[in-house]
Amino acid sequence: CKFKSEADLEYIEKRLKLDFINNTTENGCSVENPLMMLENLRAIKAKHTELCSQMKEITAAQKQSMDSIRNSLNSVMELMQHFQQTTDVEVFGTSMLLFCFHLLSSAVAPSERMKHLKMRISDANLRVLQQLSLVRLDRKGHVRIVM
Repeated sequence: CKFKSEADLEYIEKRLKLDFINNTTENGCSVENPLMMLENLRAIKAKHTELCSQMKEITAAQKQSMDSIRNSLNSVMELMQHFQQTTDVEVFGTSMLLFCFHLLSSAVAPSERMKHLKMRISDANLRVLQQLSLVRLDRKGHVRIVM
């Protein structure tokens, strides 16, 4: 997979080589400084490739973490629902967990939809999640996961 930046670097490298060859031929002297620039360009290309690779690894790890969190939260929600159904007792923090579950499972949860689902999320709970940089509100009032 070629990125535009990699293609641009290759073009610049080829263009510089051609210019250096033409200058050397016209002037009849070797140009040391431009050759060092080419070496630096190669090093920059290598670093860019390494950073792209690291970015892919981080993205994959982030996706794996989010999947794990969703699965864990799903298990907790199932246990809590089972507990509540068998004991007729509401577990403390259920609304916050339900909010997190819905948020993580859909990635976008409109505030109105949460109210419709009787998800009693207080403004204070929402502010806590915002302070923890877990969620943010967009212009339409949708709650979004911060990635």
